[in-house]
Amino acid sequence: MALNVPGLVATLLFYALVLGIGIWASVKSKRDRGRTQAQHSDMALLGDRKISLLVGIFTSTATWVGGTFIIGTAETVYDPGQGLLWAVMPLAATVAFVLGGLFFAEPMRTGST
Repeated sequence: MALNVPGLVATLLFYALVLGIGIWASVKSKRDRGRTQAQHSDMALLGDRKISLLVGIFTSTATWVGGTFIIGTAETVYDPGQGLLWAVMPLAATVAFVLGGLFFAEPMRTGST
């Protein structure tokens, strides 16, 4: 088996990019921590409560939807004994997101939880 040089180079570049973004975010976080009155946990876990709507949507979606979710739903639909009727997780997740957004988003953003 020969070494796939383009694949190795692409992988190394990807990991270097991820490392660079991590170092940049760490430096930015330390710099921002000195300019705000927020606690460290608010800065780390909640983005200092300054996450935009689009980033919040992508973050919550990425938290719920992963490889297991996608593969599991496809497997459930493909199974002749279960089918589309038993693939209720996408519907349940959608309802949970809507209810969570309606009742919990504003108190979480303002910090009154």
